[in-house]
Amino acid sequence: MATATAGEGGSVAPGGAPQVVEARAGTPDGSFVGGGGPGRPTVDGRSGGDVSAGDGGDGGGEERRAVIADAVRTILRCIDEDPSRPGLAKTPERVAASLCFLTSGARGGRAVTAAAGDAVWVEAGLSDNQVDADDCWEGRGGDARVLNDFDGDGDGDNNGVGGRDGVGGGDGGENGGGSRCTGGGGVVLVRDIDVASLCEHHLLPFVGRAHVAYLPLGGRLVGLSKIARLVVAASQSLQVQERLTTTIADAVARVTGARGVAVLVEAKHICMAMRGVEQVAAQTVTTCWRGAYAADAGLREEYLALLGR
Repeated sequence: MATATAGEGGSVAPGGAPQVVEARAGTPDGSFVGGGGPGRPTVDGRSGGDVSAGDGGDGGGEERRAVIADAVRTILRCIDEDPSRPGLAKTPERVAASLCFLTSGARGGRAVTAAAGDAVWVEAGLSDNQVDADDCWEGRGGDARVLNDFDGDGDGDNNGVGGRDGVGGGDGGENGGGSRCTGGGGVVLVRDIDVASLCEHHLLPFVGRAHVAYLPLGGRLVGLSKIARLVVAASQSLQVQERLTTTIADAVARVTGARGVAVLVEAKHICMAMRGVEQVAAQTVTTCWRGAYAADAGLREEYLALLGR
């Protein structure tokens, strides 16, 4: 099983606070990896992708589908097939419609975060630490220490947090008490979300599951189904699993303004199963940690334990 990890500390400021960089997906700093040129979705929607008018429900306009279908006919001829024979007569149009749907998240500067719609609200009873999540994430005000204040005393020193580097803090008691819930409630985990995307190297599918967790800040929540929609939106493009994982994490962070986000994706790649090394059972696992999860090994262990790992 191959394992890759992204975001371990890369998005965390020196004090441990999440660092949100205003950047388009695919920028060199990796803050919002997930594309950025034409044909790839972005986290925040700022893309200069070329878009044909008249896109249908499958994400492709008639002209786009016709061009793809002609290209498929050429491919069929190049592999010594007859695109006019009964079994292949409609294949070019089917492939065109399929590709348009499978890459429908890639065009129009479409933001992955748009998949969450307006299903974000503040549950006032979750926390006595009602901080404007947008202010903390965007740096437009608020107290940045809150994003790094895991012991809940407001000073950002985390003396009360147990389990961090094996040391229990004074405010939290011998084992650090219940400090994990400070700042907006405990972990919200949506696991076993189906993932299906296309490998950009061979245009073959990879399929698996994503497990997404976030730590609410200031009681700010998002509808559970919207987490799955964010995963689907990020998957509908030519992808590599590593980039897909960070795209999901950054989209969830942007939508929720959470103290921390954790994403694990496990998938099987047909490009490894049907060609090349022909490893049918091989599975790739990728992770991305943002904010508190990048800073706190204890939180990462808790997340992995919830997944039975």
